[in-house]
Amino acid sequence: MWAYWLLFLVPAGISISPIKADKHLRYFAWIMVGLLCVFIIGLRFEVGTDWFNYVTYFEKTQKLGLSEAVLLGNANGPAYFILSWILAKIGLGIVSLNLICSILFAVGLIKYCRKQPFPWVALAVAVPYVICVVAMGYNRQGVALGFVFWALSILQPGNGRRFFYLIIIASLFHLSAILMLPLLFCIQPRIKLRHYFALGVFGAAVIALLIILDVVNNLQMIYEYTMSLESPGGQIRVYMNVLPVLASFFFLRQLKEISPDYRILKWMALACLICIPLLSFISSTMIDRLAVYLLPVQVAIFPRLIAVQKQMLSRSIVALLIVFYYGAILSFWFNNANNAPNWLPYKLWFFA
Repeated sequence: MWAYWLLFLVPAGISISPIKADKHLRYFAWIMVGLLCVFIIGLRFEVGTDWFNYVTYFEKTQKLGLSEAVLLGNANGPAYFILSWILAKIGLGIVSLNLICSILFAVGLIKYCRKQPFPWVALAVAVPYVICVVAMGYNRQGVALGFVFWALSILQPGNGRRFFYLIIIASLFHLSAILMLPLLFCIQPRIKLRHYFALGVFGAAVIALLIILDVVNNLQMIYEYTMSLESPGGQIRVYMNVLPVLASFFFLRQLKEISPDYRILKWMALACLICIPLLSFISSTMIDRLAVYLLPVQVAIFPRLIAVQKQMLSRSIVALLIVFYYGAILSFWFNNANNAPNWLPYKLWFFA
């Protein structure tokens, strides 16, 4: 578990350290920690539940044409398979693909963390599940989540077009990321008729494209298969999103004052709460996979709960509680989760 604890203890240690560095040293620290994330995520070997599935996909792309490689994933994530095809054709291996995916993920995550009032706490919050489970377990959805983080980091009036493009790129790695697109309306002071019209046209175009590519049946099969599964840890992860939302109810006014993206977080928080009753009607695996895109709620709200504390002592106590809470989650997951053996022991590609 050394790699996972290293990923966690570095930002956690910096977040509670009393030493204040200058601007240049902080920037250098982010570069180094970003590289650490990229290398540990990208250079892993036989780590993650779907490791061998992705190896099989990669090996298949070596024998396929480009159009066949795109359809390999049932058109759910064509960008991932195009990238796989290119790397396979030039003679590179699965590790090169993982490295590129880890860079795309880390850039988005760090951009979002640095927007928070206590960015190192935000990064520590992200380690146990966002990094260790999603980025190192669900390759395509991990990249999609990285682009979602990136998109949320720039979502403000005047940046709607950039947000739109980033979400579209995310959906090309995993189609489910398209669910984040309606957040674009959160930055509109008033939603006009043309906005509804544009959303309707876009939705119709997506459906038409799926029908033309003849992938609707494949997506339906994926949906039905996922609906038949149950994730024992899915409910726990949904409640992990809900916890910061419940805690924020005690500081709504203060959070609103310090959050320029308050409207965005409000709707994402509402979605977190809606996930709870849905667990009773829909497969926990389905809700778990969709709730992945609500993970930014944890990364954003917990640092702000520190920021709204008026006294330095209160801030220190809340920061320590958050760090210890996520340290406990990391320890609990690797010692008790059903899928944890797929992550243990951590192996580097160099020594495989």
